[in-house]
Amino acid sequence: IKLTNQIGTVPSSTIFADGAQFASFFHRNPNGYLSTDGSECPGSLCGYVDLRTQNLGGLNTNGLDLSARYRMKAGEAGAFVFGMQSTYVNKYEYQDYANGPWKQNVGVFQGAGPIFRWTHNLSVNWTGGAFGAGLTGHYKSGYVDYDPTANGNRNVADYATFDAYVTWSPVKSVSLTFGVRNLFDKAPPLSYQE
Repeated sequence: IKLTNQIGTVPSSTIFADGAQFASFFHRNPNGYLSTDGSECPGSLCGYVDLRTQNLGGLNTNGLDLSARYRMKAGEAGAFVFGMQSTYVNKYEYQDYANGPWKQNVGVFQGAGPIFRWTHNLSVNWTGGAFGAGLTGHYKSGYVDYDPTANGNRNVADYATFDAYVTWSPVKSVSLTFGVRNLFDKAPPLSYQE
């Protein structure tokens, strides 16, 4: 996928990193300051940074989506459905602003966040008469953190969680489902972000 002049906002981290280049984005009050809270805005003492949507630079990405599904009948025990959806991102490069430098975002926290090299969703669902149940595993690969120089070139670990549900359908048009997201209450890996 190749996009040009994509619509979005220039990330605040890019604007504040080069105040000279983005000077037109800064609207200072008569004292030459930016407001630190909203108490001065609107009004003549309001100093702000303009982060409105505009045409930005380009975006180039490629990867592979994989999907498989298998249904297995188990006689009187019901039926099982096994599923897998995976995405592999080979390249994801973008420009924060028109004619800006290209940034590689796969496996690196930049801009709006990391682009995961691998994501997987694996599921198994069972139905038998009026009852059903399922388990889904979610996986995201690790990445280099937001500011690796400040944190000793820290890598954020892979992350996997599981969701589960049970359902009961006493009649065809009515069902009651109980589910738990993040079944084992696994905390996400530590990441230093804005």
